[in-house]
Amino acid sequence: MKLSRITVLGLAVSALAVSCVLGCGSTVVTGEPPQGQLWLVVHPTGVPTQSGILLYDVGRNKVYDRLPFPAGMTSPQALAWDGSSLWISGIGGHGRVCELDPRTGTTRSEFEMPERGASGLAAYGMLLWAVGEGTTRRLFKYDHDGDELDRHTVTPSVTDLVSDGTRLYWLADTGQGSNTIERVNPDTGEHRRVADMPYLDQGRYALGWDGHFLMTIESSWDPETGRRDRNALRWIDALTGETVDQQPIPVRGWITAMAWRSR
Repeated sequence: MKLSRITVLGLAVSALAVSCVLGCGSTVVTGEPPQGQLWLVVHPTGVPTQSGILLYDVGRNKVYDRLPFPAGMTSPQALAWDGSSLWISGIGGHGRVCELDPRTGTTRSEFEMPERGASGLAAYGMLLWAVGEGTTRRLFKYDHDGDELDRHTVTPSVTDLVSDGTRLYWLADTGQGSNTIERVNPDTGEHRRVADMPYLDQGRYALGWDGHFLMTIESSWDPETGRRDRNALRWIDALTGETVDQQPIPVRGWITAMAWRSR
């Protein structure tokens, strides 16, 4: 199958072969990845010596830095970047949301959520949004001092959250072998499905925004470790839900969150 012409990540690409490589019925058009850097949360499970917050350069396909998790955060699940600080939270703890120095990983500030932590964080300007990990599944809006500004009840099981500067998007698990990406009105909590992505035995946990497209992580089986440790970035059109590119990355382990940082 051939496409006569399509623009992928800002480049005009002619007569590209379309191949389904995700095993889930999605069309992938290969193109050049955007130039920028991505913070990735590699969970301690399975790779405790390699876990941390990794700074990965997409264009060079190389990891440049690794930051430690805040003390006592054993299951980090949510990450956001506001342009000067990283914000991180985990689940199963006391609801801490920590602001980190991106150069050293030291904690600049922290506040407590009325939940056991966050499964997703998003930042834009001086605002933060967090999806609580508790049974109530609420979407919270905070300022950078940790003062709660708003909250809404969340219906799906959300595994990550991101902002494009106007709207929110969340990654959810249906519990029936499928992830969904949904566009969310941050003022009302109303949401609309953008993409449906089936999976075999392990769902996706990370969602990002690079200024043009949504991103998630596709994991595959690694015969050397006996785990789903091999990872690839997948770019998704936020309007159509179509996959526009995929790139293997040299990061092993369980990636639970991501945050885009342009150069």
